[in-house]
Amino acid sequence: MHQFISGTFDDAATANKVVDDIMAMDYPLDLITIIMSTQTRNRLWSQPTPDVKQKKNATSGTLKGQMSDDPIGAIVYACESDRPDVAPVGTAGAATRLFVAGPAAVALASEGVADYTPARVLRTLARLGMPRFDAERVERDIDSGGIIVGVITSSNGDRASLQRIMQKNAARNVLESMTT
Repeated sequence: MHQFISGTFDDAATANKVVDDIMAMDYPLDLITIIMSTQTRNRLWSQPTPDVKQKKNATSGTLKGQMSDDPIGAIVYACESDRPDVAPVGTAGAATRLFVAGPAAVALASEGVADYTPARVLRTLARLGMPRFDAERVERDIDSGGIIVGVITSSNGDRASLQRIMQKNAARNVLESMTT
C-alpha cells in the first residue's frame, strides 16, 4: 500500500527546503509532485536558475541531487527546456492555469491531455488516492498562491518522517492519501 503525502507552502524558500529534505531521504526529484498556478510559477520562477545542475541516475533513470538552492526552479527549468536528459515531468502551456510536475503530470499526460485544467488535476489527485474534499482544499490553496509539494511512499517510517518534514516547515493542509 502506498501513501501520497502532500502539503501546501506559501513561499518558494520553504517549498524548496521541503523538496531538499525529501530528496535527502533518497526520493528522486522526478517522484516529487509540484502543483501551483501558472501565476505563482511566473511570479516566483520567471527565469531559470543558471546554476541549476542535474544528473540522471544511470541505473534508475531518475533525477538525483546536485541541485542549487532552488530545486523547484530546476523542475521548472527541466519542464520548460524539454531537455532529453531529464526524467519525464509535465508543464502546463502558457494559456492554461496550472503548472504540474512529477507523478501527477505523468498521470495527466497518460490521458493525452496537455491542458491542465482544475477539473483534470482534481481527477488526477483522486487517482493518487486523495478524497475529493481534500482535492478541493488543494485547489483553493493553489488559487490563493500556494505551492503543493507531495511524494508517494510505501514505507510507514518514511510516511511519518515526511509528515514531520511538512509540519516542521509550516505546511498548511498536510494530507495523507492511500494510493495504489
